[in-house]
Amino acid sequence: MVRVSIRTLGAFEVRLGNRSVPASAWTQRRASDLVKILALADGHRAHRDRVIDALWPDLAPEAGAANLHKAAHYARKALGSADAVVLRESHLALWPTASVEVDSGVFQAAAEAALAAGDSDACREAADLYRGQLLPDDRNEEWVQIPRDRLRTLYLRTLRGARLWERVVAEEPTDEAAQRALIRTYAETGNRYAALTQFHSLRDALAQDGLEPDSESLALFGEIVHSPIAISPVRYVRNRGVSIAYQVVDGGPADLLMIPGWVSHLALDWEEPLWVAWCKRMTSFARLIRFDKRGTGLSDRPPGVQPLEERMEDARAVADAAGVGVVDILGWSEGGPLAMLFAAAHPDRVRSLVLYGTQACFVLTPDYPWGVAPEEREPMSEEIREAWGELDFARYLAPRGDERFAVRYAAYQRAGASPAMAADLNRMNLSIDARDLLDRIGVPTLVITRRGDGVAPVAAARYMAERIRGARFVELDGDDHLLWVGDIDALCGEIERFLASLPSRATDEPRSPDAARGKVPGRSSF
Repeated sequence: MVRVSIRTLGAFEVRLGNRSVPASAWTQRRASDLVKILALADGHRAHRDRVIDALWPDLAPEAGAANLHKAAHYARKALGSADAVVLRESHLALWPTASVEVDSGVFQAAAEAALAAGDSDACREAADLYRGQLLPDDRNEEWVQIPRDRLRTLYLRTLRGARLWERVVAEEPTDEAAQRALIRTYAETGNRYAALTQFHSLRDALAQDGLEPDSESLALFGEIVHSPIAISPVRYVRNRGVSIAYQVVDGGPADLLMIPGWVSHLALDWEEPLWVAWCKRMTSFARLIRFDKRGTGLSDRPPGVQPLEERMEDARAVADAAGVGVVDILGWSEGGPLAMLFAAAHPDRVRSLVLYGTQACFVLTPDYPWGVAPEEREPMSEEIREAWGELDFARYLAPRGDERFAVRYAAYQRAGASPAMAADLNRMNLSIDARDLLDRIGVPTLVITRRGDGVAPVAAARYMAERIRGARFVELDGDDHLLWVGDIDALCGEIERFLASLPSRATDEPRSPDAARGKVPGRSSF
């Protein structure tokens, strides 16, 4: 007995024993259509009128019957047997003398049995039998639409029965129940990045239909965002003989390289409740790649003033070590000019730029009234050396912080840099004039400032935005210079909306294996 195997899922193919019928054998399209219809029919038999209506709905019965006989003839010729298509009385049969197995029928039987038994393992096995859409080359044929939709629905039920949520979501991106199940799976296994990224994927899919996530999905997202963040390990990367401490905090989906201001301390940030709250909000939409600049925090502290270009290259080395090819950059305070230099020097590595609480120039000149006069640079630096780590300085940077915060931030400053290093950094900062970089920045840019920020005047921020092509300028209420003090929802919301408006990065290099598994680390300071 001839063994006939017919593939209809993902492609069409007929095998006779171990031999495949070549595509060239099907010299008439309706001959293969006839075999497909019979393969899908119960018992591989169909009434001749049904076949004629399916293949030649617009022809008169006599003409349709004539075409049916021709199609049957060419089908027999392609299959090499007069028994391949048999017409008896009013019915057609596909190879009644042979053993005929059709993959879609095998899948349907296995799936229905697995679902009836409620067996998740059997559902998984049945789902693996579904090798693709039914007869994809015939997607416009009416006779295939109903069985195609029925099998796809059965496939989705089988995937749900097997709890194969990734595959359900791949088929149905707007299936919120499946999306939530997948998000929960990621969260429960500690993959916070994947969980948050999956939520953003759901939100984007729904937005295409003009919809938003429902209350249950939003509650799950909030639960993940506000859950404790695992403190990632601090790692080191060597750049030009200096060890730079860096850390990556999982979040998603943006890769945000944080270039800090004056001083930072990767470890002590996690001991500041206000910073942790800010970090949770930021990581709801971005993975934070952060580092302590050379001379500060946990990084090496080489003597003397460190050139701006070398510190910018430290940022590039950190991005490389984190395994990220293209980054969004957030530079604040003195980190702003570093971020601008990075974007101008490595435009292929930067998707977008966010500048907060900063300015392009810290030098007072006749055409730039917001800087410090050169003769004031040394006295101001000496004042900083004397007052470094005092409560008044902390209050100046964060007026909205209470006394307990001022005490904590004063200690943070002392740990982040020595008084002499803080003074040296101030001397260098007050010599920065990066105005020539502004018209060289070609990436989407967001400039944010708080109205009462004593370090970064609003007019200086607007000056930058007006000279960066296409930059968006946002002025927020508040007088705190530190990112994580004051109205963090307003600040973080502006950054999130800006990043969400950017094109996706389909051509980005993949993250490093460690990063993808959530093993790489998180954040910085003024």
